[in-house]
Amino acid sequence: MEQNLMLSPDPQQNPFIRMLGQKGKILAAASKLTNGGELMLVSDSRFLADDGGMSVQDNLVFLMNAVDYLAGDQDLISLRSREITSRPLDILQLTDEEVRTYTQNEREKLENRTKKRWKYANMLLPSVLIIGFGFFRMRREKNQAEILKQIYD
Repeated sequence: MEQNLMLSPDPQQNPFIRMLGQKGKILAAASKLTNGGELMLVSDSRFLADDGGMSVQDNLVFLMNAVDYLAGDQDLISLRSREITSRPLDILQLTDEEVRTYTQNEREKLENRTKKRWKYANMLLPSVLIIGFGFFRMRREKNQAEILKQIYD
């Protein structure tokens, strides 16, 4: 994969500068903006190159944030830069009255029992669902094979 990341102003080295020298090409445009604008300067043109196999997409995030900044959309930048926070399950959702009726030892036992239920449900339920889906597909394919056998025999 060849990349042309050459930014040299020499027309002999940079084919894009040579193309701009043709007749009828617009080299510049005047702006009538009075409120100014935004400018982003990146010192290396290889920041877009995929040297790491895009395992770390920091350059892509930087580019998207730069485009949003230049477009003046601060809301998208704030959405993309939010941090992921941990929101653990509240295992026991007891009312104030229930809290008063249980002793600390009973609440801990109840919480441990509930944790074990969630633990086993998280381990077993996905496996059971996948196996059930496999049996469903196997049965469906078997029925389709029987129908096709009846049609073509």
